[in-house]
Amino acid sequence: MARLPAYFNCSLREVLLITAFLGVSLAALKTGGPLASLVQLLSLILVIGVSVTAIVEGGAAKAFAAGFLIALGAYAVLLYSQGEAEFDPAQGRLFATQAFEPLYDTVKQDRYYNVYNDYFADSPETRRELSNYSRVPVGTTDVSYSGMTDDDVIIQTQYKVYRFDEIPDRKGFMIVAHLLVAMALAYGSGKFAAALQRRKERRETDLSTARHEGEQPK
Repeated sequence: MARLPAYFNCSLREVLLITAFLGVSLAALKTGGPLASLVQLLSLILVIGVSVTAIVEGGAAKAFAAGFLIALGAYAVLLYSQGEAEFDPAQGRLFATQAFEPLYDTVKQDRYYNVYNDYFADSPETRRELSNYSRVPVGTTDVSYSGMTDDDVIIQTQYKVYRFDEIPDRKGFMIVAHLLVAMALAYGSGKFAAALQRRKERRETDLSTARHEGEQPK
């Protein structure tokens, strides 16, 4: 039976950790909110753990940590060099951002609230009524509403004003999406670096053994 390359081999602990992280991340893509914050916290803890490994450990573990952090850093630089647009699936230029746009359009849910009492006003009748009006940021109007920022989106009808929300919000969705992509690239890079380190160690061991055997008296 053919064996997988060394960088594809995963321990049971790795499989469980990857499954748990992936499960929470996929749930966060759908609901946002606290789960999205949890994914960010888990990612931070993971990066701290890998960074400590890079300092303390040696051999393949150190190589994995170095490969992981290099890929993660490279993706972060690429992402933030593109600006805020990469946190909106409809505006981003990176392939990763554009790839998640169809998923966002599938999972997002629109919500409408009456701004005067924050009453949840999402219904088929409301949707039909509001389809005739444009969504505009508060900052583009000549009115202000308590508790809202200039970037909040509202819909002004003839008699009422509605606050429009998307669940999950676009930025939160894309933060989780980019974390998933970054972690996948970082993990693959780390496994590849660890495999190279093990191959290097085997070569050094074989060379040392050959030299030792060559020095034995005949």
